Amino acid sequence: MKRGIFVGFGLAAIMGLANVGFHSVTMAEEGKQVRVNLPIKRLTSEMENRVTNMIEGILEGNLDYVKQEAAALPDLGKKILDNFFPRGQWFMVAEALNPEETKKRREVFTSFVNKMDAQVKEIQKAADTKDEGATLNAVTNLIQKTCIECHTFYLK
Repeated sequence: MKRGIFVGFGLAAIMGLANVGFHSVTMAEEGKQVRVNLPIKRLTSEMENRVTNMIEGILEGNLDYVKQEAAALPDLGKKILDNFFPRGQWFMVAEALNPEETKKRREVFTSFVNKMDAQVKEIQKAADTKDEGATLNAVTNLIQKTCIECHTFYLK
């Protein structure tokens, strides 16, 4: 159990570090580069806080709190999707520069939001069993299968 807790904290720290560069994107086409600061930093920070709160809830044995924090994540993901595409200034600039790249980014991010929804259901199911180890594994899977993969895709 101790090893799992350390892994959980380590993954949360990695997610926090990856989040540092997530608030801006550079797109290039035909030698032109546009750097756009996205209005999603607040939302990604809130997601990071919710994941940290889930780990703390597991450590405290408060799995109902873990379920509550997990339940907030899909809504935050959808808000990021709404701010990233199509309402934001970033979308208008990016769409003009490279419509195919913009379409691909939307599809990929939508798949990450869908993965997050599925992982949240797994966290809630594990928390319902009152098994802290299984709940920690479900949170770890969330971090690995959605957070890290998404950050890796968008930060490459």
